[in-house]
Amino acid sequence: MAKVLEGPGMGLMKKWGIHVPHYAVVTSADELSKLGHANDWMKQSKLVAKAHEALGSRFKLGLVKVGLDLNGAIAATKDMIGRQVGSITVLQVIVSEMIAHKEEYYCAVKSTRKGSEILVARLAYAERWRVGRIGNRCRRCRCRRSHGRPTLGSPPS
Repeated sequence: MAKVLEGPGMGLMKKWGIHVPHYAVVTSADELSKLGHANDWMKQSKLVAKAHEALGSRFKLGLVKVGLDLNGAIAATKDMIGRQVGSITVLQVIVSEMIAHKEEYYCAVKSTRKGSEILVARLAYAERWRVGRIGNRCRRCRCRRSHGRPTLGSPPS
């Protein structure tokens, strides 16, 4: 099964009129530095830097950095390029505009000889931090108290 990485995927979406943030795929911190000086969006926006490899759990592996300025993105790129994760060496980093959003979705298309299957899933990164209540009830015993634990929407400590 072939995987489409984030950069080419964003390029396909952009081609078909779907709005995507500005982005650049780089192979070195020097390349990002040169692009940063030539592109105003890199100087004016908060940035996200991610390892541009077919890896799961990039965030947990420390291969996603958010809320960066250009210098922070350059430092993150230096840190990620060449990093070994299992049998994969990080060779590219994708740097994009950080866009404020409430929800994020993942879409995959599996094409076979019999047809295609489309998977769309809502991603909820922060939900792993959300312990305590579901609505107005405690997860532990379903009562209306939080038992001193954070409620939904509380930031991680």
